[in-house]
Amino acid sequence: MASTIINGVFTRYPNLKFIFSHNGGAFPFMAKRLDDVGPSAKKMNNGKSVFEVIRTSNIFVDTAISAPIQWPVTLDIGFPVERIIYASDYPYTAAVGDVAYHGKTAPEESGQFTRYELDVKIARENALKGLFPRLATEYKRAFGNKVDC
Repeated sequence: MASTIINGVFTRYPNLKFIFSHNGGAFPFMAKRLDDVGPSAKKMNNGKSVFEVIRTSNIFVDTAISAPIQWPVTLDIGFPVERIIYASDYPYTAAVGDVAYHGKTAPEESGQFTRYELDVKIARENALKGLFPRLATEYKRAFGNKVDC
């Protein structure tokens, strides 16, 4: 994730949509350091800081095996809620030994999101609008105004 941002991939290819798993891994914690790279990152991104690239690019993160402590940091670096999507491991959010168990998701446990953001935006709407707009049209046709998308 870091190398694609620092090297200007999302600036050169603004229509590129990319999903990074596990809430971007260590990236939310490294973003400030990467922004400190300063001139070279800005040069590759037409003068945009790392944080501006995060806010304005088609970068998505999923909730797979993320920790509640990651989400405040993710939001703090400017990551829009609209580009967070539930992962394929939902709702199995933790493991005891070799057994996954059903429980709250890390974003839910973080306390950073409203019920609407969790149940509508992150659960379905963000992926439909941001990644699969044609599917969103079909979804709306099938379910009408009963659901948001």
